[in-house]
Amino acid sequence: MKFNHIGYCVKNLDKSSQYFESLGYTSGKAFLDNKQNIEIILLRKKMSPIIELIHPLGEQNPLNRYLSDIEIAVSYHIAFEVDNIIDSIDNLRKKGFVPCMKVSKAVAFNNTPFIFMANKYTGLIELLEAND
Repeated sequence: MKFNHIGYCVKNLDKSSQYFESLGYTSGKAFLDNKQNIEIILLRKKMSPIIELIHPLGEQNPLNRYLSDIEIAVSYHIAFEVDNIIDSIDNLRKKGFVPCMKVSKAVAFNNTPFIFMANKYTGLIELLEAND
């Protein structure tokens, strides 16, 4: 597994991306993921991890639980790139991780297969299948 990115849940994509840009990151285009009901912006900086800003759409979105009444960005997952997502899921299940969803396509990452898994000692992690 190779570290890929840190995911932030944010109330305001524009403001959050502006502040990461002030730290030297370059903002990419916004992606709309209708399946997860979110909007995403990826930010990149040389020799640094990718930052994924995620804005939940709609009042019923489960990501809203990460947002408080004050406007603050919350880091809520880290992502790893894996060679084979099914093998990685099986391996992590044996180590006590639990899938939080079915494998889906990550629109911001060229529709590569992904899944979220959780463990009480690591929190939420995302697996992205490497697309060469």
